[in-house]
Amino acid sequence: MLSDSRPATGRVPVALYIATDVSDDEASHLMRCCRDYAEARHWTVAAAVCDTGTTAPLTGRPGWCEITAALGTGSARGVVTWQRRMIAADTTAYETLTALVADRGGFLAIASDSRTPIEMRPGIPLPRRTPGQVQRLRWIADAAAGFGPWMPEAIS
Repeated sequence: MLSDSRPATGRVPVALYIATDVSDDEASHLMRCCRDYAEARHWTVAAAVCDTGTTAPLTGRPGWCEITAALGTGSARGVVTWQRRMIAADTTAYETLTALVADRGGFLAIASDSRTPIEMRPGIPLPRRTPGQVQRLRWIADAAAGFGPWMPEAIS
């Protein structure tokens, strides 16, 4: 599954990694979500690997061996996975793995982190705002962008 060709200049090559006990359809969906996450950041997908089972040690999983090979050869500079538990049992193991990947010149990205838009997270209602709150947020955004009636170019 690894691509031998280097991506175009300016695009970061990443490897997608899923380790799960769910059905193939659900694993495909998670892989698609990781792919969408990478594409939204203009990263090139160099490899997409899926391991079955999360109980085996990471180094004993054949898919993870492909990922480390891709990081070692430089065909991937980052790893995108759906959840931390797919690659680490706890926070300490995740931090150790992050340091190991960084030593190889790479990075880890978790697609389901809080960066996921609120609309995509089931069970969490969208915030309700009054019309006054909406207008105030627009004014704040306009002021931050340099627009508004109080700006010098609008006064002259």
